Amino acid sequence: MKIAVDQVYENPTRFTGEEPSGILELSDDPTLHLTGGLRYDIEAEAIPGELIVRGTLAISVDFHCSRCGGIFSQEVREPGFEVVLAYTDEHALVDLTDEMRETMILAFPAYPVCRTECRGLCDQCGVNRNEATCKCRPPADSRWGVLDRLDMRK
Repeated sequence: MKIAVDQVYENPTRFTGEEPSGILELSDDPTLHLTGGLRYDIEAEAIPGELIVRGTLAISVDFHCSRCGGIFSQEVREPGFEVVLAYTDEHALVDLTDEMRETMILAFPAYPVCRTECRGLCDQCGVNRNEATCKCRPPADSRWGVLDRLDMRK
């Protein structure tokens, strides 16, 4: 998205719309699928030497759950998008693409989960514990095994 400085100079202007999801450059990421464009609702104002932009960004994403591996949809929103960019020419076009991309990628969850009570996969047989139960028992805790074998009588 580009904003003309002379259009917003000392005159706050609101912009709403949608940019293609391709600006996030995540088409090769196997853990997610962007299902819509990057929506924005921002206000921009230029003062001498600086363009100030504030607003909200949002995009719909299909994630792979980090616990069970299932696919789920979630809207990722960043209500606190704010950037101040320097400019030297009052007739310049300032490109916000890099700042929008970085802000949205940082807003993505590090470990997306389909729901807070997701039980994940059994680490022994691989069954999805949200859909079925397994008869696997948790492995024995052997962290103290070496200490248990110590003979303290010597």
